[in-house]
Amino acid sequence: MALRFDIDFFNFFEDSPCPMWILDSTTLGFLNVNEAATKQYGYNKEEFFRMYLPDVRVYGNIHNQNNLQELIESRDPKDFFDGGTSLHKNKKGETFYVHVYAQSIELHGRKVGLALLINDDARVANEIENQQLNTVIKQQKDQLEDILSTVNDVVWSRRASDLKLLYINKASVDVYGYTPDELIGEEESLFVRVHPKDKEKLENEIERTLTTGKGHIEYRIFHRDGSIRYLNAHGVVKRDANGKPELIDGVTIDITQLRQTQKDLAKKTHEVEAILESIKDGFFTLDRNWNFVYVNKEFEKIYHCTREDMLGVNYWEMFPQAKQKKYYAEYTRAVDENINVYFEEFSSSLNKWVSINAYPTKDGLTVYFKDISEERKLKEKILADEQNLSALIDNTRDIIWSIDKEFRLISCNNSFRETAYELTGIIPQPGETVLHENFGKAALDHWRKKYIRAFEGVPFRTLDENVINNKTLYKETYFNPIKNKEGEVVGVGCFSRDITEEKMYLQKIQSQNERLQQIAWIQSHKVRGPVASILGLMELLNMQTLDEANKEIVNKLKQATQNMDNIIREINSTAKEVE
Repeated sequence: MALRFDIDFFNFFEDSPCPMWILDSTTLGFLNVNEAATKQYGYNKEEFFRMYLPDVRVYGNIHNQNNLQELIESRDPKDFFDGGTSLHKNKKGETFYVHVYAQSIELHGRKVGLALLINDDARVANEIENQQLNTVIKQQKDQLEDILSTVNDVVWSRRASDLKLLYINKASVDVYGYTPDELIGEEESLFVRVHPKDKEKLENEIERTLTTGKGHIEYRIFHRDGSIRYLNAHGVVKRDANGKPELIDGVTIDITQLRQTQKDLAKKTHEVEAILESIKDGFFTLDRNWNFVYVNKEFEKIYHCTREDMLGVNYWEMFPQAKQKKYYAEYTRAVDENINVYFEEFSSSLNKWVSINAYPTKDGLTVYFKDISEERKLKEKILADEQNLSALIDNTRDIIWSIDKEFRLISCNNSFRETAYELTGIIPQPGETVLHENFGKAALDHWRKKYIRAFEGVPFRTLDENVINNKTLYKETYFNPIKNKEGEVVGVGCFSRDITEEKMYLQKIQSQNERLQQIAWIQSHKVRGPVASILGLMELLNMQTLDEANKEIVNKLKQATQNMDNIIREINSTAKEVE
């Protein structure tokens, strides 16, 4: 049932464009509502009179901070109070925000609450949207800060007017040795740590950046630990609405390791160039277009040119005749197939033979070459000598061969092959065993023992006597161990020759010597005896009794006998020497 009040208040209550209602302070039941309230909530007055405040109010919302019932009961009559913003709902269940202004009054002896409700939905929605936007901005800011904190490069922002640092990420700890809190707000921090020789350069670049809108500089600073760091900074100017520089935002990269690497690389490059300049081989490099990139001093010396005349010049244009020789085919093969090549070719420009080693690289081709004219002459001479030696060895009737430790044939001459064929019916080949079963067991055992003895490392000679077709044959064989650089025996070289004629000749000489010795013995013993007797008898002659004619005959006879005795003595002495 509607609560009655005077006409003036009634007109104000009913005609208010804002919803108004009167509540029982004890039950919070609706005692009266105006027309604006029925329109706002969708209930008619009879429905309102059967309802209570909780039926239209959504509790638990963050904006429902005040308990209206407590406020009504605690207030003195005619005391207005701000009930705050509450979330309400209409008959359809739609929710909206209202700001409640209330007054505790006494009406007909009872304490009631008069409430004025102003639709606050738009403001609250805007506030919620702003809160959500602020939350998103904070999240993005935190996310950006997290990202920047993981970046190794320094990200910063400075005020353009005084260069005061407004922001810097955590990379400052590694690059400068200081935390962002230690650097932000400082004005002089930019120049305090700059190397003295780079300060003026930095100041000039900042002025240029403020004028042009962007800048770039490389400079040095002192890290907190005292070490020198090389920095590469990029800055961009942000201007205000009037076009005046407001901020300088930028990124600073620590390139200390890069510069150190470049120094080390330059040092290594210098060392490599020093080596290349010192080698006695010609050396040059070509790019992918066959242009000279580098030539060493030996190249200059060989071709009587300077590197300034060579660098950047096309190889095929400088040496057009090379296209007609191996150079073109081998160089292109090295590049196309990405392989190393080696070849020898006659250089018409040098009138010499050269050896070439070419190596492909990712940038082109590297080539080593050297003069081998003398080496080639020597090789040709060695080859000719080898051919002459082979001809000489193959033309001798002596047997020459060599074997390895497995008794395999290494090399041999024609005489060895012919002898082996006569004995076994097989022509031996290098790599095959020299102890072929066709030789027979006795021969195999005989030669195996000799080979084994030779592998002990001591050279020796043997003399073999064989009877073939009732004819005695003699063969002399030399066994010489073959050793490597370490002194290890790796094979045996053998030389065998038929010494039958020599042996027979020596035997004949020995027989003759024996006969000569017999003659000498006869002469020295049988002949000298009578001569000695004659000399003795002649000493017994009485020369006094002889006439002058006989004396002369006896003296001549004595002289002849002495001469014969001297001859016998000489024969005897010579015979002893022969013996």
